[in-house]
Amino acid sequence: MNNLKSMSKCPSGTRGQVLLVEGGCSMKHRLADMGVFPGAFIEILQNEGGPVVLKIGEGRLALGRQMADRVLIA
Repeated sequence: MNNLKSMSKCPSGTRGQVLLVEGGCSMKHRLADMGVFPGAFIEILQNEGGPVVLKIGEGRLALGRQMADRVLIA
């Protein structure tokens, strides 16, 4: 499990699988509704200091840095 990285710390172009979402039930449900949940495969399209832009399936999603910081991928 030492390969876990916060999504907000990964460079653009990183591909991985969500392994853990930290936070309360409300945040976990909100992220799950957007397609970010353990087991989901993502690609980070943009991570240049503002929101983190992800590709999930055929869709795109922008997450604020604080929220992206709580999503751990490998």
